[in-house]
Amino acid sequence: MAFESTIKEIISLLEENVHEDLKRPFYYGDPLLIPESMLPTIAVDIMSGESPLGPTGHDEQLETLQIKVLVDKRQDMGQKSNEVVATQQLIKFVEEVDSSTGRYKTNTILGVLRKNISLGKTSIGNDMSWEYGVVERDNILTAECWITINVGKIIEVQSRT
Repeated sequence: MAFESTIKEIISLLEENVHEDLKRPFYYGDPLLIPESMLPTIAVDIMSGESPLGPTGHDEQLETLQIKVLVDKRQDMGQKSNEVVATQQLIKFVEEVDSSTGRYKTNTILGVLRKNISLGKTSIGNDMSWEYGVVERDNILTAECWITINVGKIIEVQSRT
């Protein structure tokens, strides 16, 4: 499969660098059913891909990936109404900024991705977007952040006839 190595590269990068409270191993694709004991965690999934012509004898391989950060929403039950722990936890994992430097914290997903724009032959695009939401997964309610990134690499093609 064309996308396999890119997803594995992203998973490996995240497993080595993001917040230690995220349960490993991370998921290759969205498993839909995640055991409670594996939350909070990350799943990396493919959204789309394309392959425009690259330099002579090569194609560009462009992929859009989604990194899903999943936390147990049930931790909010029984809290004061203004304390939404799951949302705070997602922000800590995804986009927390160090107040003394104004930079993403080094163990946040955005901090790791921004620091590692190049991964061997793969490059992470400059534009990223993220959204937050709540998903019902079987009997578990999860608060989630979906980070969309574009990645690209040059692939050598066999001689064309």
